[in-house]
This record gives sequence, C-alpha cells and structure tokens, in this order.
Amino acid sequence: MGVCTGATSCVSGSILRYLGPMSPNDVQVKKKSKSEVTIERNVRNKRKCITTVRGLENFNIKLADASKLFGKKFACGASVVKGPADKDQIDIQGDFQDDLVEFILEKFKEVAKDNLYFLEKERRTPAC
Repeated sequence: MGVCTGATSCVSGSILRYLGPMSPNDVQVKKKSKSEVTIERNVRNKRKCITTVRGLENFNIKLADASKLFGKKFACGASVVKGPADKDQIDIQGDFQDDLVEFILEKFKEVAKDNLYFLEKERRTPAC
C-alpha cells in the first residue's frame, strides 16, 4: 500500500483518497476566474450572419430571458441552442456584434466590460 506525506491527494491502487478539507471559497474563486462572455459572428449563405453569445449563464443570467431581450431590442430572431460540448448558447439572427456589447453592459450589470470578448477566426480579443 502507498503512503502519502504532505500531499493533498493520494493514489493507492485504483482508489483516490482526498486527505484535506476543501473550503467552498476555493471553488467559487475558480468559477469566477473562468467567467467570461464570448461573442462570435458566423456567416451563413454568404450574406446572412448569426451572432452567437456564450457564457452568460456563468453570471446567473437566464438565457431564455436574455434571448427574449435580444430579440426585442434588435427586432430579430434569437433562441437558446445547444452549442459545442453540450453548453447552451444564444443565437441571434443578424450581425449585432458591436451593438450587443453596449446592450449587455447596459442591461446586465453583473457582467463587467473586462469579461466581454470577441471570438474571430479562433482568436479571442477584448470587446472593450
């Protein structure tokens, strides 16, 4: 059998044992550091665009309510769909990438402008 000294986790055979208590604050700090909203514009049929918003659920924003607000503000179709890795995202019909940043900052005070990013050609750039 294996003996662990000073380690936080120990592997003995196929059993993983956790030796120290973990505070709930550690989990929240990790979750907050990964919280970001990415806005991506996808082109379909050469002239039509779809603006995709990911990450609003990390700020405790209901995606259904947000998509309804986006649809009313921009007078277009907006829906919640499953994205890559089975995460929900909002698809907005049309190119509203720049206007969307201002609207998110105005309506959702939980989202800071440091947490907004554009995703263009697999590169992430700050929105503000």
